[in-house]
Amino acid sequence: MVLVLFRDTVFQEGNPIPILTGIITIELTDKQVVPLKEGNQKFILRASNYRARIVEYLSQDGFSQHEGDVGGGMHQLEKDDKIYYYDIRMFTRNYVIYDLIRVRNN
Repeated sequence: MVLVLFRDTVFQEGNPIPILTGIITIELTDKQVVPLKEGNQKFILRASNYRARIVEYLSQDGFSQHEGDVGGGMHQLEKDDKIYYYDIRMFTRNYVIYDLIRVRNN
């Protein structure tokens, strides 16, 4: 019954299992950011203070904030003279999905 009522939300990203696993991981552990794909491609995190959370998480892998953010639903991060463009989408009011959409040379 619940799946029928919330099917649009549950299936908006395709297969819901990785996202539901990510949400459970966030809720039951101290992890603030959960990767949904290998290689810094896609993440789920709490919606509150999400930009600071993702920068802190990816800084452990050599990323830094890129000046001149494009705003809106996109965020730019920099690593090894490349700029990584992430699409930011609200999954629910409590969770945000960061999805790598493009990489270009700086």
